[in-house]
Amino acid sequence: MTNTPRIAIVHYHLRPGGVTTVIQEAVMALRLRGCRVVVLSGTPMNLDALDPDDRQCVEGLDYVDDSDALRQRF
Repeated sequence: MTNTPRIAIVHYHLRPGGVTTVIQEAVMALRLRGCRVVVLSGTPMNLDALDPDDRQCVEGLDYVDDSDALRQRF
């Protein structure tokens, strides 16, 4: 058995911008320290720091437009 740390980073989107850049830098830094990292997002992503197997799109993780749900309730 290995003691390699396994880390999941979860964020609702990974569109270009600040949060995505921070996540990408964190992934690279963690990997340099021997960690296994997977990134989970509600939208498809293309991070240079990740192999396709190290990123997963999770349906329902992205924000939901609550305005439709509110209109249906009232």
